[in-house]
Amino acid sequence: MNSSYCYFWGKATDQGWHPLVYHMLDVAAVGVTYLRLNQNVKRFFLDKTNLAEGVFTDLFGFLLTLHDLGKFAPEFQLKNPLAIKAIGIDYGDVPMMAHHTITGMKIWNEIIKPRYSTSKLTTSKFRRSEETAIEILYWFASSAGHHGKPVELEPETTTTIGEAIPESVKGAILLFIEQLESIFPKAAQVLNDKQMLQGLKKNIRPLSYWLSGITILADWLASSKDFYPMTVDYTEGKNFTVISLNDYYSESLSKAAQTLPKTGLLPIKTQKSIRFTDLFPELIEINSQPTPLQKKAERIDIANGAKLFILEDITGAGKTEAAWILAGRIMSSGDADGIFMGLPTMATSNGMYPRISAVYEKFYENERPSLVLAHSARGMHEEFQNSILNIDPLSEDYQNELTPAGSFCASWLADMSKKSLLAHVGVGTIDQALLSVLRTSHNTLRLWGLLRKVIILDEVHAYDSYTAELIVNLIRFHSAMGGSTILLSATLPEKMRHSFMQAFADGYEQEVNLEKKGTEQAYPLLTMASNESSQLNNICEFIEEAVESRSSVSREVKVEFQHELDDIFDIVIKEAENGKAIVWVRNTVKDAMDAYERLANNSYIKKEPILFHSRFALEDRLNIENQVLNIFGKKGTTEDRKGRVLIATQVVEQSLDLDFDEMITDLCPIDLILQRAGRLHRHVRDSNGNIKKSGDDERKQPILQIYSPRLDQEVTEKWYANYFKGAAFVYNNHEHLFKTAKMLHDKGQYKMPEDARNLIESVYGNSGLAAPQALKKSAEKYRVKEIENEIQAIRNCFELKTGYIQDRNLQPWPEDKTPTRLGDESLTLRLCVYKNGKLTPYVDKGLHQWQRSEVRVPAWSFYGMAYREELKEIVKETENKLPDKGRYGRLLPIKLQTNVNKIVEYEALIELKNNKIVTYNKKKGLIAI
Repeated sequence: MNSSYCYFWGKATDQGWHPLVYHMLDVAAVGVTYLRLNQNVKRFFLDKTNLAEGVFTDLFGFLLTLHDLGKFAPEFQLKNPLAIKAIGIDYGDVPMMAHHTITGMKIWNEIIKPRYSTSKLTTSKFRRSEETAIEILYWFASSAGHHGKPVELEPETTTTIGEAIPESVKGAILLFIEQLESIFPKAAQVLNDKQMLQGLKKNIRPLSYWLSGITILADWLASSKDFYPMTVDYTEGKNFTVISLNDYYSESLSKAAQTLPKTGLLPIKTQKSIRFTDLFPELIEINSQPTPLQKKAERIDIANGAKLFILEDITGAGKTEAAWILAGRIMSSGDADGIFMGLPTMATSNGMYPRISAVYEKFYENERPSLVLAHSARGMHEEFQNSILNIDPLSEDYQNELTPAGSFCASWLADMSKKSLLAHVGVGTIDQALLSVLRTSHNTLRLWGLLRKVIILDEVHAYDSYTAELIVNLIRFHSAMGGSTILLSATLPEKMRHSFMQAFADGYEQEVNLEKKGTEQAYPLLTMASNESSQLNNICEFIEEAVESRSSVSREVKVEFQHELDDIFDIVIKEAENGKAIVWVRNTVKDAMDAYERLANNSYIKKEPILFHSRFALEDRLNIENQVLNIFGKKGTTEDRKGRVLIATQVVEQSLDLDFDEMITDLCPIDLILQRAGRLHRHVRDSNGNIKKSGDDERKQPILQIYSPRLDQEVTEKWYANYFKGAAFVYNNHEHLFKTAKMLHDKGQYKMPEDARNLIESVYGNSGLAAPQALKKSAEKYRVKEIENEIQAIRNCFELKTGYIQDRNLQPWPEDKTPTRLGDESLTLRLCVYKNGKLTPYVDKGLHQWQRSEVRVPAWSFYGMAYREELKEIVKETENKLPDKGRYGRLLPIKLQTNVNKIVEYEALIELKNNKIVTYNKKKGLIAI
């Protein structure tokens, strides 16, 4: 038997190596076995390719095997001198060509493709002629582009295949292909039969994203020592035992079948039915009835196939629980296997922990599902960490060249936010889902993680036009593959709601009916559609149903305006002395810090104020969040709440279940005003502030105090910036801000939910209030920027219909730089304490110490950051020990100090361009002075 193809290495450590052809078959075995053990996904592929099961399996296995075809090239083989020396091969002086993924495309095009008759149906330049052979090229490209970056269909290189691939190597490749055709006999049959490939023409390009995703996953798993250890010792040379490829593939299939169930990646049985009482029995025990929205979610008819739900209701109406009921029903119907919940911020995802952890197991029958909470230290429990892809990747000794899959897998999976996409139930920020459709590395693995999951996105009204356009593309991609999406919002502008509806229909190439249905002013509102309902007339029909509001959250809020900071401080001090629970929501971290400093030093404030913003190390931020929830949440008693003051930024306006007696907010757009005000008298309490199990709230009418520029004086271009220098850049449409202030000032109060739709459309709609001419420039600049942002979002996203191929003019973003939101670029800093010549994480106990030591800051604020000379080598050594080698964050060395007030404080051992001194403490966070 001529086995020359066995003398090419594919994976290696410093101890030994694994033949390339074996590794390629390992990857095929993992992929084929995965689909055998996941029949729902397999049916999905069969439906999309329109191929018989046996034909699909052979073609899938054949093309998956060839993912590392480019590694036959001497350019790659020469990267491991130990293996080359052991095998005894001398390639001589071979010209360099390209990365092996690109070389693989060249080998397919010029050596393998000519074997098959369908190759003659296309021109040498692959004009998108309508012939089926090019669709196979998309499929192979999805396999070749398995390093997180797509490849071109016909890559251009300065070196030709004839120059880069010696005849002996070419012969080995062709011999290997012949052997593969005996393992996957129907693959060659397909590749030689135009008629059998006809069904691919419509769907293979969009499908190529998910084919790429499973290729990456299979490659990572097959690169694990737990799956396939090294088979050849360097000392054996060419004398190792060669196994026939048919026999080896059979063994590899057996190993995959034994090991795959241990990864936590396979679906488990979902409940046959889901009701409110199934998910929330503890609420029934205390006689808490489902809200009107939750009742609607439990009773509404749900069609089969992909679905889109948009739930709009007042804060506190139980939208999250309603979404879980819908998700559970979708899973019970067989249309989904899991859930990913994307929230606006890290704080909101942390706050979701106690709620989801009490529910997630109830979606399934007997097996315990995996749960990964991306940003919660409570979700970093070892049990959760080990439930998903607990594999031991190959040694990183050759990480840059020899084991890229193994080492990158270790780095990628060390980040819980990414791992959350692969769990049965994942909770994280929306960014993790949005990265799946952006031109970023390994986006297709994220898409794979979301396959057959119900995506729930909360607070979708809170995003700008850029992020909203990303959400549109995510809905489109998810819908195309039969996925269901549930969007939650307090109130959505009509234009945004329609864009989400259109995206859902676009996913399966349908038109959408946006005709008025008499529900334009309805609120609360449930909007629903499925792809099954539009199959007959090619029109996606949406159902819009008005929903009653929960009586306990229906109320009238009085609005008062304050224009002087001294007046605001007087109100806070007075209400604290009266024993009230107070919050002041500020628009920037700096403004929050300034307010905290003044109140913390005020002798009339008997209990120390709490400062809550985003610039704390994760560990401290979670501790503060727990403190805030214990005081101002449902468990907070009269004594806990009495005279307590919270100074916070936007971290409190979304998803945290908090309740305040008094609220002050800096002026912000109307949708955020309403969101913040949802924490004012949120719970039903007696006059002393104790929770009531039933009845009406006994506190006086809620009053929302708004700190705002004056409305009774001439409005200039700097009307808002004169009050809020930093926030003027955060909320840069000052016309919207004026309209918000004017409307609320003139009304003096508003009723929820009756006024909700009108309040939103009065600011964002075409027939809204007029604004002063001085603010028109700001408004026009904002509108132009909105359009530019939408265009940028479209450009930054992959396009579903074009397939997973590289556009020569659009290079992928680095994974740590891909913008899911516009604005100031952020920087992740990892606090590390410098002591005894070493750097150790700021959090020095428990799991995930480095992740719990992270704090995110605007990148500009640390521009020009440089380490002190004596620390440079120590920093480098410490970074090399991190799972990501410092790729996704910079170390921030700090040294323990103690100030005069005996507050433990750290000084950062860095130098900044602006010469500011950086300090950190648990109460104030990271400060640059």
